[in-house]
Amino acid sequence: MLMWPIIGVPSNASSGRRDASSGPSAMRATNTIAMPDVQSLLKPHEVLSVVDYGDFYVDWLTTELTIDHVTDMVAETAQTGAIPMLVGGDTSMLYPGVKGVAQARGKATFGLLHLNAHPDAEQFGDHTVSDRQSIFLLLDEGIVNGSDTIQVGLRGPEVNVETLQWLRSKNVRYHTMAEIQQRGFDKVLKRVLREVENGPDAFFVSIDVSVIDPSEMVAAGRIAPNGLRLEQVTRAIRHVCAAKDIVGFEITDMAPMLDFSRLSVVNANAVLNACLVGIAVRKSGLDPDYVHPLALDHGQR
Repeated sequence: MLMWPIIGVPSNASSGRRDASSGPSAMRATNTIAMPDVQSLLKPHEVLSVVDYGDFYVDWLTTELTIDHVTDMVAETAQTGAIPMLVGGDTSMLYPGVKGVAQARGKATFGLLHLNAHPDAEQFGDHTVSDRQSIFLLLDEGIVNGSDTIQVGLRGPEVNVETLQWLRSKNVRYHTMAEIQQRGFDKVLKRVLREVENGPDAFFVSIDVSVIDPSEMVAAGRIAPNGLRLEQVTRAIRHVCAAKDIVGFEITDMAPMLDFSRLSVVNANAVLNACLVGIAVRKSGLDPDYVHPLALDHGQR
């Protein structure tokens, strides 16, 4: 039976406000994973075999050793046919997450949808790997093709002329908040979904919670103002996870201690849930934007 294991990767060694190592346990501590979907009325836990796979080991002293281990464990998981649903941890774990799936399925055999405030394409950093270098390493090593990589929600100090030019040179489809603000989210979302549709049959979906506006995600480790709304993010993820085969999923950089209300934890689970719902919709043979008639109208005169 195909399984969707939820796996914690409690790494906490990269930049920003640190508490990302607490993300996996905080998300598990609430009862908001695999919740029923109000749109399709599906219950993901009844359609999918979702299991808690515990945490992968991380080395507190070296990101490099953690990356090697996580890569091997993700590859081992994916080789069984399971679809790893990774919960971070800082965004340096995007690199071993995608690399591990590529070891199991082959390099450049799937696309990457990356929702993040930060391009993570730093070429000349102080470290051999960090959260700011994940996309650069994945593209530079040919683990994913630039033409099959889509980034959404970019903003902040790392978005500069040099970085955007480099992404263009790699044929990455990037969408900044400047584009979204100028053209409107709905138009940009249509463009993104068209790019996904024209891309590979399978995708790895990655979300750094910084893509969400701080009003709904104050616990982002690398917080950035003027982001996407939670509803916009979950709508995009739900559609993509229903439209394409998903070979892996990752949500990173949620630092629970930065939000004593725990709203950020609930909203992070909503992002994870959006992908599980989308996969359940696809497995049920429904269109990505299917709405159950009973959910759309009460039917009374």
